[in-house]
Formats: sequence, structure tokens, C-alpha cells
Amino acid sequence: MPDVKFLLYRPVSGGTWQVTASETPDYPTVSLPAGDYEVIGGDGVASTTHTVPELTVAITGAIEVGETLTAISNASETASYQWALDGSDIAGATGDSHTAATAGGYTLTVTDGQQTVTSPAATVMYPALTVAIGGIARLGETLTAISNGSAQTSYQWALDGVAIAGATGENIVVAAEGGYTVTVFDAGNEAISDIVDVQETAAWTPAALTALRGWWDASDISTVSTASGTVTEWRDKSGYVNADGAQMHAVPEFATGPGTVTIGGRNALDIGTDQALVFPTPDIADADSRSVMIVLGDHHQTATRALFALGAAGDGNRWSLVETRGALSLEWNGGKATSQVDALGAGLVGNFHSGATVGGWSFSRNGTHVTGVTSDGTALSTFPNSGWIGRKSQASSGHAMGPVGEVILTAAEMTQSEREKCEGYLAHKWGFAALLPDHHPFKDAAPTE
Repeated sequence: MPDVKFLLYRPVSGGTWQVTASETPDYPTVSLPAGDYEVIGGDGVASTTHTVPELTVAITGAIEVGETLTAISNASETASYQWALDGSDIAGATGDSHTAATAGGYTLTVTDGQQTVTSPAATVMYPALTVAIGGIARLGETLTAISNGSAQTSYQWALDGVAIAGATGENIVVAAEGGYTVTVFDAGNEAISDIVDVQETAAWTPAALTALRGWWDASDISTVSTASGTVTEWRDKSGYVNADGAQMHAVPEFATGPGTVTIGGRNALDIGTDQALVFPTPDIADADSRSVMIVLGDHHQTATRALFALGAAGDGNRWSLVETRGALSLEWNGGKATSQVDALGAGLVGNFHSGATVGGWSFSRNGTHVTGVTSDGTALSTFPNSGWIGRKSQASSGHAMGPVGEVILTAAEMTQSEREKCEGYLAHKWGFAALLPDHHPFKDAAPTE
């Protein structure tokens, strides 16, 4: 009604006519309470009936802490809002939505003109409390409570259903076998985890290798016989018996055998000038592949010295793992495949053969593959009838000089899993774990069955 300058109104039930402006600035706009009104134009416009609706408000949205509450109202754009928690106004909460920061009963008061209305309370609760246990279930490892509780969450660990005194933190170090649980408490709620069972598993050993042919372990002093300070026999632990009915027990090639020293605090054999140990044929002449791992102390070679060898009685039909002034190489039938190792030093050395040619050989040291191996691919002949620890053949004078802790021989190339387990077993046992690469699966703990 563009010509209307002002309006008159009064309740339908009767009363005094009042003025409300439409376009005339002399009369303020009036907000009416809810109800029905007669309205006539000041310039004689016909009377009409106008209804002012009752203000309403409700809350929708959050039922859990952290979610958002939203007003549903028929209020105008000029309406004002005030949120309250358990009857007390929330400072600054004056919008048409609010994120619930704590549990309780939330209400919303809306004022629009002459009407003010408060919503029914909306109950907000903390999420259902949950907890699980993370970590490695093994003695000496740390278990961690993983919960959706608040910063005020408290904990109680239990072993086989009995609370552990003082174990009230988020983490616990496993000190005994049994079933571990953790109960969490938060805002009057509590939850208990599933049981995590800790049973100490048996340590992995080379006895688990499927093609094990020889296993010499100087730390097991029951396998080392000595006389007058020299080693007279180093007995094989593999349990393998060759075609001649003999085990792989290694004995001195000369009257004077190696002495004993230590590597990483464990007993080892010290092989010196003109000393070596010889063992009978390991029955791997026709094997397509072989693997050898050796634990060494510091070797300071000034010439070509053999660490381990398989071969015939003479020099011509053999292969040997040799060190020449810190460079590691594989010699076969008079040839040589050299790897670029600047300084051998102490640690774990493995060499692995896949296929029937020298070109298939590769070296690793302390769990890291050594690159730079070259050869002419000459096939390995069908042999051996003997093996040596600390010497490259029967007729050779190329003896190793330095400590040897453990030697493992298989008649097949180790799988990646077997190789990694063997490396982890030896490195942790002999004190070389820090030398394993960071990505090695057994860098932090020795393998278990």
C-alpha cells in the first residue's frame, strides 16, 4: 500500500486504537505481542485483520560433546539469542548455533520484539567412553591405552584381573607374562579394554633354517673343546649328518689350533697365523645355491686371508670368502669376484649364491647389501669334499687372523625372511644391532618363533 502513511490497530477483542508507522518517520514501528489485530489505514483504507504469530524456538543437533546445537525458530532477522547450560548463561554464546563443549542441559532463549521464549532443554552427553591397548605384547615392551576420553581421563592397569599398584598412567612397560587390561575413567564414566595376552615366545635360532648344513657357535662353550689354551674341536650344532655319517665338527688342521677371545662379551675363537679349522664335506656339491653367514671381530689383514671356504683337497676346485686388506671378495677356481668394502671391521658378513654360477653371488654386511660385485660368470664345479674356517684351502697359507664368533651354512639360498631373521639373531646376540639399517625388521628386537 504505497499511499498509506500510517496504520491504526487494536486487538480484535476490543481496546484503544494505536498508531504504527509505515512510511511516516514521525511514528516509530511497533512490535506487537502475539495475537489477532484489527488494522485500518490512516487515510481511510478498509479495515483488515492481522495476526502476530506466537514466537517459538526448539533446539536440534548435538547429542554428544563436540557437536553443534542449532536453533529452529520463527523469529525475525532482528531477534537476539542467548544459550545457557544447566540454567546459567554461557558467555558469548549469542548466535543461532553453539558447539557443545561439555555435557549438560542446553537451552536457548530468543527475544523478538515484545516476545521472549526459552526452548526446552537439549541433553548433551559425552561420547561413549572407549579404550583399547596398543603396542607390542612382549616382555620389556610398552603398552599404551588408546581412549577417546578427555584430558582429565585417568587410568588403572591390571594383570590377570588384579590392579597393578602405581600403574595409573597412559603407558605401562610389560614386566611379567599374563593378561593385561586397562580401565579408563572420565566424567563419571568408565570403560575397560579387551585383554592383551603377553606370553614370552621362544627366541628364533638358525635351527629353524630349512636347509641348514652347518652351525658353529663359539658362544656355546659346550661346543668348544680346548687343550692347553688352544681349540681342539668346534662342534656343529645343526644336527645334520652327511653321507659319510659324520657331523660337521671342525678340528684344527695343524697341531696348534685357535685360542679363545670374546666378541660383544661372548666367547669367540681367535684364529691366528697358520691356524684354521677343517670340517668334512657338507653334502652340498649338487646344491643349486648356498648361503653363508659369519660373525667377525676386528680383523686387521695385511694380505689375502680366508674367512671361510668350501673345496677339494687341492687349491684348484674350491670357492672361498676372503679379505684382502679390508676388501671382501669371493674366489672361485682361481678367479675372483670383488666387492667394494673399504674396511671390513667387526660385524656380520653374509654371502648368498643363487644359481650355479659365480655371477649369482652377492654379499651383505650388517644387513646391508654390498654393491660392486663382479665376476665372469664361471660355473662352480661339483664339489666339495672339505670345508675350512679361517683358511681358503688345504694347500693354502691364506689364513684369517682375528676373532670368529659364529658360522652358519645352508645348502640353499636363504629366503629374504630367513636372511633377515638370521641377521637379526646374530646382530642382537653379538652386539651389532646398532649396525643394522634403520629399516631392518629386526633392528630393535631379535626375532622370535
